Amino acid sequence: MNITEIKRELGIPELKWSPSEDKDGKVSTKWLRSWDNNKRVDVHIPVDLHAKGKDNQNLSIQVEERIASSGQLYTFARVVEYDDKEVIDIW
Repeated sequence: MNITEIKRELGIPELKWSPSEDKDGKVSTKWLRSWDNNKRVDVHIPVDLHAKGKDNQNLSIQVEERIASSGQLYTFARVVEYDDKEVIDIW
């Protein structure tokens, strides 16, 4: 999966990456974040994976629905890198 496929699956047109902050407002040096307010989609990617570039074909996403402190539902997605070496069996 590549970044274009991830955007399509999440239903968002673009990812605008910025430094991620924790709930105390401390900026993370390990994660970047993109928020789409219209679709209420929060996407996170490790800085080192982002540095590999948007043409990486080994991407995958972990997606879950969450409830914000405001009570509104949003989609949380984490971009990860899929590695064939992790596969131990195919059925």
